[in-house]
This record gives sequence, structure tokens and C-alpha cells, in this order.
Amino acid sequence: MYSCEPLDFPLLSLESRLDIMREFATNHDVSDCVWVPKIWIHQLLLDTGGLPRALEYLFTELFGQKFTNIKEFFENLKKRIPIPSTIYVNVTNDINRAYKIKAYARNHKILIYELIYRNIMVIESDMSDELQDGNSTEKLEHLEHDRHLILRKLEGKDKVLIDIPYFFMYLYADVLGIFTENLNKAFFTDSDWSWNNWEIFIADFIASHITMIDVLKKEKLLKLGDFFCDA
Repeated sequence: MYSCEPLDFPLLSLESRLDIMREFATNHDVSDCVWVPKIWIHQLLLDTGGLPRALEYLFTELFGQKFTNIKEFFENLKKRIPIPSTIYVNVTNDINRAYKIKAYARNHKILIYELIYRNIMVIESDMSDELQDGNSTEKLEHLEHDRHLILRKLEGKDKVLIDIPYFFMYLYADVLGIFTENLNKAFFTDSDWSWNNWEIFIADFIASHITMIDVLKKEKLLKLGDFFCDA
């Protein structure tokens, strides 16, 4: 008698992701000074959430199929040829084709709204929480395996926080229209945000929260701390 259970593959830490990137570089005699100062590379690695498959898509986009263009990538990096936003969009498209993220979001909008709401608002959840999904419900613990989110256990508590890697968040947000154009730009590592845009960013950030609260029919009496942690 055999039984099948999903395997819990460990997520790679940011340090491990950087080590992999360094391995590609050093194997082609490329020093850290060529790629480490590029903040957008760190951001792209961070946006995978440490998910092995997302990292595979990212490295394939950077270095080509079967990683045959590694030397070319680093040579172009010196010439400032790679366009981070193009890389970002291509990776999200690869992820969407593989996992049908947008199609799922369109068919399960209330569920995705709830997941994003709990993620952005940093709401502590129980693994056994049942989230509304149309006329049915889905257990949070099942969604971790099926919907590419991360349940981060809180130290000293029997609670979890929902983490959604930004490559996946971008796809969800694109379908639901949660974020304004200004917030969508913030996903891109080469966006031209400056301190002059800060007030607009905050206003749009609050507006996105209000939209989710209204859609999910949450408590309408809000405090500043509902929008910003520790406020």
C-alpha cells in the first residue's frame, strides 16, 4: 500500500541565492564588483521568495536555456545592456504560463483578495483557517502547496504569516487591479521612483488597502495602525 504526500522543499535564503549567482560569476572569471553593486539583481533574487522553480525561471532568463549565455550576460552587464523591467516581465510571464496564476486569480478573486490582504496587512493566521472562495472555503494549509504562497511560522506562537513572492504578487495584482499604475511601477527594479513620489506612493498604498477592505467587507472603522505596522 502506497500513499502520496506533498514534499516540503526548503526555500532558499537570500544568502543562498546570492551564493548561486556568485557561483555562476566565478565559474566565468567574473568578480563581485561586476554584479554585486547592481541593486536590481538583488531585488530580482529577493522577488523569487526563494522558491526553486521561480529561481530556475529567473536564471534561465538571465543566462539562457541550459545556461549557455552566462559569459554574454556578464559582458552585457558591464555595458549596461540588460533591462531589469524586461527581465521582470519575462520571468512573470514564464511563471504564469507554467502555473496559470492569472487564470486562477480570475476564477477565485475573493480568495486571492483575502490572501493579499493578509499578506500586506501582516495579519497573523492559523494554519487551520478556512478562507472564503466563492461558495466554498479553502484551508490555508492546503493553499501553501497549491497556490505558491509561503506560510512563515512565528517564533513562540502557533501562528503563521502569509508571504507571497513578488513575482506572484505582481500577477495577482494585475488581474485584480488592486494597485494603481504608480504602485505597479514600484514592482520594477529600474523604476524611476524618487522621494518626490513618496506622498503619491503612500496615498496609493492606502487606497489599495481601502479597496481590499471594501471588497472583503472588513471592519470599516480603521486606525492608522491598520495601514502601517507599529503606527
